Amino acid sequence: EKSRLTYQQPLERCYHSFYNIMSDHVPDLKEKCLLSNEILDYWYVSQGKLTVPSIDDKEDMMFANEAFDVLGFTEQEKYDVFKNTACMMHMGNMTKDFVPVGKEEQAEIKDDANAQK
Repeated sequence: EKSRLTYQQPLERCYHSFYNIMSDHVPDLKEKCLLSNEILDYWYVSQGKLTVPSIDDKEDMMFANEAFDVLGFTEQEKYDVFKNTACMMHMGNMTKDFVPVGKEEQAEIKDDANAQK
């Protein structure tokens, strides 16, 4: 399903964990992951549907957060998992930061702000 990460049909969503992270169930999570409050700021996540009536992203995030506790994850380990997931959201924004150089397989970053996150 790697293609689902980078592209969604208009009626599809990207990985649900992205929407869970943006749900505000864990109050300081977006700040720690260097995420804004606007899901539309993230290319990979905002191409398809943003919400689904039958899915409660906040509740799903609560279940995921509790599952990490049950499995014995420390707070730092949980944040590390969430940060790794948020990293993919930031990487989606990097696609617009590359400019071609030389051969078609070569590129350089014109603005490294997203890469720094």
